[in-house]
Amino acid sequence: MRPKIPFDYSSWIWCNQYPKSDEYGEFYDSFHYTGEHGVTAYISADSNYAIYVNGRLASFGQYADYPHDKVFDEVDLTDYCKRGTNHLAIVVWYYGLKSSSTYYLGNASLRFAVWEGDKCICISTQKTMSRQSHAYRQHANKIITGQMGLSFAYDATAEDGWMMGEGKEMTESVLVAQAPALRPRPCAKLVLERPTTAKEIKRFADGTILYDLGREEVGFLSLDIVCTKAQNLIISYGEHIVDGRVRRLIGKRDFSVEYFAREGRNIYMNPFRRLACRYLEITPKDQQSIRVDRITIVPTMYPTKPATMPSSLTAVQKTIYDACVRTLRLCMHEHYEDCPWREQSLYTMDSRNQMLCGYYAFGEYRFARANLELISKDARPDGLLSICYPSSYDLVIPSFSLHYVTEVYEYLKYSGDRRFVYKIFPKMQSVIRVFLDRIQNGLVAQFPEHWNFYEWKTGLHGHLGKKDSPRENEPHLVLNCLLLYALQNMAKIAGSISEHGAEEQYLKDADALSKQIYNAFYDPKAGLFRNYADQADYSQLGNSLAILCEVVKGEDAAALAKKLIADASIVPTSLSMKCFFYDALLKVSPTYRNFILSDIEKIYLPMLSGGTGTVWETEDGEADFSLAGSLCHGWSAMPVYYYHLLCK
Repeated sequence: MRPKIPFDYSSWIWCNQYPKSDEYGEFYDSFHYTGEHGVTAYISADSNYAIYVNGRLASFGQYADYPHDKVFDEVDLTDYCKRGTNHLAIVVWYYGLKSSSTYYLGNASLRFAVWEGDKCICISTQKTMSRQSHAYRQHANKIITGQMGLSFAYDATAEDGWMMGEGKEMTESVLVAQAPALRPRPCAKLVLERPTTAKEIKRFADGTILYDLGREEVGFLSLDIVCTKAQNLIISYGEHIVDGRVRRLIGKRDFSVEYFAREGRNIYMNPFRRLACRYLEITPKDQQSIRVDRITIVPTMYPTKPATMPSSLTAVQKTIYDACVRTLRLCMHEHYEDCPWREQSLYTMDSRNQMLCGYYAFGEYRFARANLELISKDARPDGLLSICYPSSYDLVIPSFSLHYVTEVYEYLKYSGDRRFVYKIFPKMQSVIRVFLDRIQNGLVAQFPEHWNFYEWKTGLHGHLGKKDSPRENEPHLVLNCLLLYALQNMAKIAGSISEHGAEEQYLKDADALSKQIYNAFYDPKAGLFRNYADQADYSQLGNSLAILCEVVKGEDAAALAKKLIADASIVPTSLSMKCFFYDALLKVSPTYRNFILSDIEKIYLPMLSGGTGTVWETEDGEADFSLAGSLCHGWSAMPVYYYHLLCK
């Protein structure tokens, strides 16, 4: 009978004693299949894996996790097996980076067990044969972006028959001292969809060939090329060709991978690094010796089912809606991603927007819950949440810890999943306690040791890397309003899960903070809330939050809402925070419906002509962030929510 823990008797292993960053291990074993029952593999790795059975890719993709909270996959291998002897080959890519926003540094390791019915037929042990990969370049440590981490390089001339038991230089594995509790993947695995073949659109004098996928795609690079002689290919990718070709190098970023082709036909798909792009370029060393029969992106997607679109949408609104839903899908993989091209990172602020839209776009809660649980596993010693998850990068945006409360409250509101929220409630309490403990003279000050970011607008994006910047340790309107909003939501959560003592205390804390915000930041002459108590600068975000949190109510809130629309001197909200502006207007009056719908069209119509079929990070598109603006960004999909809310 299969044990409750299917990994019993297996071991954590690696291919050598002293692994380094950007290392690929290859592990081989065989098993006998009777054909009487299904075959199931259980597998966990640090950092990423691909399983091949009899030379065919059968599964891929380690769930993003922590060394102290490892996740395993249950994979059906039956369709890849044949009666008799079967060859099991596993490639594991160890990242080994501390500075990435998408990975928490752990030990290079692999653990697996294969079962036929209730009989274990293959497990990872010290006897498992392994080696460092011959074809994947070892320890290159070429960075695409600081957030995403590593690129890859593959040498087809170094391939041998190791996947079928014919590999050279394979030795017994090394045991790895790693004993965390394993838990099953909390959401569905990614699936491969129909490949999108790129069309050649231009050739350049240096031999570079430019290809167009027709729209933004996210997935694995796949090649089918013929070379008359072996040579190195640089494959670049991007979302646009504003410069006439792919913008490969942007500052320290390098959006490219490498493939060393052998003489003859080359067929290859990388099962590890997702690329996000509309355009691809191949730069061969010798342009006369290559024929590209096919270059594709194989969409690598989280399985979703679209919910019904609001029936009263106009043709333009439907187009915007579709682009937003497609953007949401392209930003869902192991977890929510801010953007698939440049970062592939999970942030609380970004994912709050994505979750809220996803409840309407897909009617799906399992993925949102998995993300909220992953965030709850973060364990900084100062009690704040890290900037991304999982990540061991020591960078914090304190305000993002408060957005976590908002997204948990909204998850509870839409899913009704009280049991899960009760489970993570202590984590939320500990986060809130960090802010309450910093209150002096009734307000919480900013954190001079961290990045006091709220959004990419003047006066609101903090001073990253400049800890001694002015005002970094003073109270700020937005941070205090976000804390107030979080306290109010904590009270609602506490009441829903029958933590009534906590509910009462959070309401008391919220009431005291609300009064202090009004007294410290309201400017009666301007009829607005100041960003700082002694400085006459005003933001749409801060004032919108003041309305949402009911620091002002009734006629005062109505007058403030009018100013936020009419006064051009007020710093406007960015796309990431536009939801707070819209929600504040609707809280004042439902008559702002037409303004919001009109504003959405004004902002989003230019994006539709971009050709990616997605919505942008900011209204400036690719030109923003020193020419690194994303054209597919999850936080900008909020029209999905407002169309469902306002166009029923």
